[in-house]
Amino acid sequence: MLKELFRWLDAHPGSFWALATFATALAGIWIFWGFTRHGTSMGSRWHAAITGLVLLTTLLAWRWPPLLGVRELNPDEGQFIAGAITLGADPVFWRSVDGTTSGPLNFYVLLPTHWLGIPQDFFNARLTGLLLIWGTLWAGYALFRRAYGNAIGLVAVVPGLAFFSGTIDPDFIHYTSEHLSLCLMMVSGWLLWKARGDTRTGHGFPRVSWVLAGIFMGMLPWAKLQSSLIAAALALFGTVLAFTRTDLPWAQRLREVAVLAAASLSITATFLGMILFTGQWEHFYRGYLENNLIYASSTFTIPEAIEKFSRAARLTGGYPVFLAGPIFILGLGTLACAAKPGRPHPLAWSGAFLTLTSIITVLAPRQGFQHYLLYMVPPLMWWSAAVLAGLHASLPDARRRITLVLAFILVGGGLSISLRSSYSPSYMYGHFLESWRNPHREANRLIRQHRQPGDRIAVWGWDNQVYVETQLPQATRESHSTRQLWDSPQRDSYYRPRYLADLAANSPAFFVDAVGPDAFHFNDREESGHETFEELRLYIAEHYTLIDDSGPLRVYLRKDRVPVS
Repeated sequence: MLKELFRWLDAHPGSFWALATFATALAGIWIFWGFTRHGTSMGSRWHAAITGLVLLTTLLAWRWPPLLGVRELNPDEGQFIAGAITLGADPVFWRSVDGTTSGPLNFYVLLPTHWLGIPQDFFNARLTGLLLIWGTLWAGYALFRRAYGNAIGLVAVVPGLAFFSGTIDPDFIHYTSEHLSLCLMMVSGWLLWKARGDTRTGHGFPRVSWVLAGIFMGMLPWAKLQSSLIAAALALFGTVLAFTRTDLPWAQRLREVAVLAAASLSITATFLGMILFTGQWEHFYRGYLENNLIYASSTFTIPEAIEKFSRAARLTGGYPVFLAGPIFILGLGTLACAAKPGRPHPLAWSGAFLTLTSIITVLAPRQGFQHYLLYMVPPLMWWSAAVLAGLHASLPDARRRITLVLAFILVGGGLSISLRSSYSPSYMYGHFLESWRNPHREANRLIRQHRQPGDRIAVWGWDNQVYVETQLPQATRESHSTRQLWDSPQRDSYYRPRYLADLAANSPAFFVDAVGPDAFHFNDREESGHETFEELRLYIAEHYTLIDDSGPLRVYLRKDRVPVS
């Protein structure tokens, strides 16, 4: 049945446009109905639930083809899947998996869908990423709905929905290290504002919303250390919300801040306790803290990083088009403030501050990777929603308010969808059947033939897809060997000795040298092959036998597993 379905899809690329157009029309009708019906009211819970379903349907209608892809869209994607496979065998992070610059939560979040029966592969990772994006948009809608009413809440989410639905940039489509952080960021903001709105005069913030907000913002540094500044910005926003409670005495306000801080720090306390209990302090400190600082001390300058971002963003134009919506409404808001100054709404100044924080977060590593730009999407939605609501409320008649909203939807969402329509349906059309028939490379099919229960695999070089195709856990903490190959203060003193120790401790059935012609990044065996690391060369020569040398992959089988002829 699947074979015939994939064959039909390959022959009918128009099916993509039919589904996408139907879902977009459905979303448009729902937004128009909600805007004209509810005004400044929040609407009912069932309306909010249906909005969540409409958001998910729209995302899936535009983004389903890449879910079926069987090749990496970015090397980070395979790293996360490899780590998740390994955590299934040994759930202690930093003992079994080192995420290099990414934290443990980005790996653990791939496990729940796998427990439901979905294979731990690219489908699972991209589906998880899409669900996290959905959570980001839905939480944004919930935040704006509470602050400004259902009508503005629906409209304000349009730029983000159009961008995430229509993007074709591989760096935005693959499961990135930012997806979880985006969701945590927006859910935290929504919970903080919900706690504020549900508070009765003279009483403290509702504990459930307030504590959960602290917990979610406390998760951000453990999703990615780069997100720590955003967590601090959200904590500051919560602190301001507490200190501006004029109906409470100062002692009560301080207690509210203390509760938020305790909830946030509880996540760090939990992780540090687990790290100390399992004896992983050195690997946590050197692999996560020290390694991140060295990574951020790149020779790139910030202007060079900005130029790299600019080049990447111009490839498809999707991100610059997304920026048009927020820039349009923020420009109008600036003109309105200049003509009639007033006190900004709390979500306006907090959105502006969070946007500034996200810009610093994007630029701080000085790497210029395009997926870092995702950090700016939720704060820009947040800020532009506040300005849109202020402008909408200030206009004197319904005609002008409707004109403002239509212009915002056209610029913020229509341009993104129009740009997407100028590209082909998806790179997967014409390849669905081929990918389904041949999901594995020949070398990895050979490994699958020889694998046994409990086997592990070590990969030298940078080919995380080996783990995905063989479904074998890592034998070394890192899924790739960049830290063992790139020159750094940690390479010879920490990473190379640890790599050898992991090999000796786990004794993997397979060792794969992924350095060679057409390999990713490391393609010169004389410069980067495992033989350039003398101790590793001797270990492999003593314990392993070469059983295949096809393309960039050299597959070695442990000698005691080689069939006796």
